[in-house]
Amino acid sequence: MRRYLLPLLAVALLALMASTSSWARVAEDKPLPPAQDKGIWLLTKLREIADSGQPLEKNYLEKALNIHLAGEVSYLDSSGCKFSHESAGGQNSRLKAEGGWYAATPEGVQRMEIPGYAINQAGHVEGQPTIYYSSSTYKNCTGWEDVLFKSETTLKFGAFPSFACVTPEAMSKALPEFKFTQATDGVAFFSYRGGEKVGQGTSITVTYRMGAKCMQGIKITQSTESGSTYAKAYSTFWPCSRKFFDIYWTTILKRPLPQYTELQKTAPGMYDILLDSEKEKEAFREYAVKQCGSFESIFQKYAKDKQ
Repeated sequence: MRRYLLPLLAVALLALMASTSSWARVAEDKPLPPAQDKGIWLLTKLREIADSGQPLEKNYLEKALNIHLAGEVSYLDSSGCKFSHESAGGQNSRLKAEGGWYAATPEGVQRMEIPGYAINQAGHVEGQPTIYYSSSTYKNCTGWEDVLFKSETTLKFGAFPSFACVTPEAMSKALPEFKFTQATDGVAFFSYRGGEKVGQGTSITVTYRMGAKCMQGIKITQSTESGSTYAKAYSTFWPCSRKFFDIYWTTILKRPLPQYTELQKTAPGMYDILLDSEKEKEAFREYAVKQCGSFESIFQKYAKDKQ
């Protein structure tokens, strides 16, 4: 009898180990907040996502956070590209996740009062916790004054205090790598910048109002413009094109140098406004590209250098 019982026990033990391992994998694939410190858990998960540098795509976030996003996706028509800085089309996604683990809990404050401070009036935060996802992708007409493809994605956690009350003290203690910044109007931020693998910068912003009990809101954002590659291309393209625009204006067009503000110097479409005809605009683009390169070509060069 013992001779048959031992193999059966071994088989049962192996089955139990396999089941436990399988359950652990499922639990890992579908994260859920702990019994306590839910807010810190969520911020830690978002920090891991930011550090990964992965694109904040719908499928990736659904798996990473164990949520389901649903909503509408719309497509933008081309502007016709009358001007070089305009859009040649794009896509907008507006999704949200309701229910699931991101819901009101005893750990949260279901109606958080916000004191008035400076120009900001008193108010409160309440309601059903909801996750909002927005993502926009645009195609530039030429890549002359900007990159050809630009995107921005945000995942925002609405009514966060109802889910969990994270105090400034708890935030600073658990996540000291988040940088604290206070504005003069009573609004403060804890911010964190993550990794960058796709030419886009990823950051987390936690909003706080002075005098409130808990953090007010959380969002994680990823965009082309906040990436270091874009910043480097921007700081290269605009000073160069600005310099040669002045030369082109005074030596080739032989006109008095226009009076423009600092903002106008780097405003998309500025050249289209200052130059009179399509012929002049095209001539200047060809001239400037020879001297500086287009924004897109500079961006791609720096992106390649980082690989």
